[in-house]
Amino acid sequence: MRSPDTVTGTISVRDDDGIDSVWLTVDSVRRGDDGFFQSTFVSTYKFPVPAGLVLGNKVPILGEARDVIGFLGVKDSFVTVRGP
Repeated sequence: MRSPDTVTGTISVRDDDGIDSVWLTVDSVRRGDDGFFQSTFVSTYKFPVPAGLVLGNKVPILGEARDVIGFLGVKDSFVTVRGP
């Protein structure tokens, strides 16, 4: 039996005012973490990707971070489906 496909990585955020929350979306799966008002946030992630993707498909990744004064930073990217 084949294991499910995943996207893994590390997200790192820095804000001198303090981080309120960090959100990461891979394809349509969204997860969030509390920044606990720290100036630095680093976390590893592992997200499943949907079945049936073909070689060359792009899986979108969206990272969002909000600081304690309400500023929202957004970074988007993607990963490309490759073979074994």
